[in-house]
Amino acid sequence: CNTETQSQSENVVNRSLLALNDPSWEQYATRTGKGTELAALLESSPKTDDQYFRIFHECCDLGTFEIYPAAYAVFPHLEQLAAESTDAKDSQWPLSICAAICANFKTSHEKTDVPPELWDDFMAAVNRSAQTAATKIQEFPTDDPSFMKFMMIQPILQNIETKPMFGNPQ
Repeated sequence: CNTETQSQSENVVNRSLLALNDPSWEQYATRTGKGTELAALLESSPKTDDQYFRIFHECCDLGTFEIYPAAYAVFPHLEQLAAESTDAKDSQWPLSICAAICANFKTSHEKTDVPPELWDDFMAAVNRSAQTAATKIQEFPTDDPSFMKFMMIQPILQNIETKPMFGNPQ
């Protein structure tokens, strides 16, 4: 999904995110509900596998390759969670969901369904996601049974071209 990578020497990343308490989450649909439910899941801490599994299935439908509007608001939060995790294993779920969203973009028929007000934050997070994954892969324990699955995330985020598929909807 990535169109550019960030310099590794850059320590401070400017992230713009839709606030989790912003009432506009209500307007972004998920697979079975509204974005406010995903905002609540993102706000709760610590995150569990069940919470991430629900976020994953509310953002994208792997059967139809549909991406739901709330996914575009969720993506920057997931990228930030992954980037700020102190244990690389804690970044696996957020980056896996980001990779699934990007993979679904590749096969989706609708490329301009990103809500215009989310476009800049979403694309900035997409552009950071491959570097975040590359950094976390370097930190991930190679003897962990899920290491090989985790290794596949970064190429997905790095190699899916967004420019030919996306046009700024504004």
